[in-house]
Amino acid sequence: MRNRPAVPLALAALVLAAPLHAQSSSNQNLSVTFGVGAAWGRVSCDVCQTARDLGPSGFLRVSKTMRPAMRVGGELTAWTHEVADVREYLGAAMGVLYIYPNDGPLYAKAGVGYVGYRAGDDLGMNALGMQVGAGYELQLGGLALTNYVNLIGSSFASLKNESTTIANDVGSTLIQIGVGITLR
Repeated sequence: MRNRPAVPLALAALVLAAPLHAQSSSNQNLSVTFGVGAAWGRVSCDVCQTARDLGPSGFLRVSKTMRPAMRVGGELTAWTHEVADVREYLGAAMGVLYIYPNDGPLYAKAGVGYVGYRAGDDLGMNALGMQVGAGYELQLGGLALTNYVNLIGSSFASLKNESTTIANDVGSTLIQIGVGITLR
């Protein structure tokens, strides 16, 4: 019975173990990806507008190859839009997992982490969110050009004006498309 905690720790060590230097390829180094595009953002609640607004969007990701067809990393995403002289911002900071089927250029991704929304100086929301996405990477030596589509969403948050709760059960969605560059 005392060895039960050792089993999950041993499995985690096997999954997260880094390859030996001789097994490394250039694709297993850290990479930095940044991209820009357009996104449609929306906050959903009883008192919120129902329009999905178009605005500029971007992201920054740092990742590492863990297996030949799997990368893990951290990703920051931002979107903004102005409506009725009020600037809206939606941002996310997430841990992400990228899967490259057949070790090819197509990928699918999933992530979980923080989603925040701000409108003007006082209105805001903080929530736990998730994302799914897909894209295609065109490898050009130490660079890769990529296109992407992402869906980032959150639920069960409270929309607040400073410290006063305006609405409960607030959700947000962001549909993002764009292009990026990966430096390896």
